[in-house]
Amino acid sequence: MRCTEWSSDGRKRNARRGEHLELGERLCFRFLHFYLAKNRETGDSRSRQFYEENMKMFGELRLVRALTDEQIEIMRDPKRAPTAKLPRIEDAITNGGFLCGSPEQMSSI
Repeated sequence: MRCTEWSSDGRKRNARRGEHLELGERLCFRFLHFYLAKNRETGDSRSRQFYEENMKMFGELRLVRALTDEQIEIMRDPKRAPTAKLPRIEDAITNGGFLCGSPEQMSSI
């Protein structure tokens, strides 16, 4: 879901409760998974290692929503880990789970 859709949905939810808010009023975005670079392609290649490490550290704690229980189980075994078919950075960027690119590209999301 794009930020504009999320913001609009929030306004609609508040309106149903009788609170009519202006666009951006009482709105706070918190997004921790991002990488600023010259462009998306550069950010993609440079952030890959951080994304993979994040999965290794936080996957076991179930803090990576893109991982299934089976993938987490496979990650525990060094011999099976290469076959886990883990989510790729490209998938996360496409699905909106990881923002990547120049400041201009990020502000247009």
